[in-house]
Amino acid sequence: MAEIPESPPLGFLPFAKLEKDYRPLEQKVRKAAVIREVFVDMVEVAKFAREVIKLNVKRQWQVLEPQLSL
Repeated sequence: MAEIPESPPLGFLPFAKLEKDYRPLEQKVRKAAVIREVFVDMVEVAKFAREVIKLNVKRQWQVLEPQLSL
């Protein structure tokens, strides 16, 4: 059976150090994911607003067109 060394082998980073080093990166990735979701939602809202504007213009044109033909 292999003997377990007392100290970690050379080049091995303890988990606590890895966690400390990667925690800021993980937070940035989470923030980026949230920002992406917000952006996707904003795009959906913009598409919806564009459709509403199209419908309003169409409705206004239907009201104004008879008046213009007089």
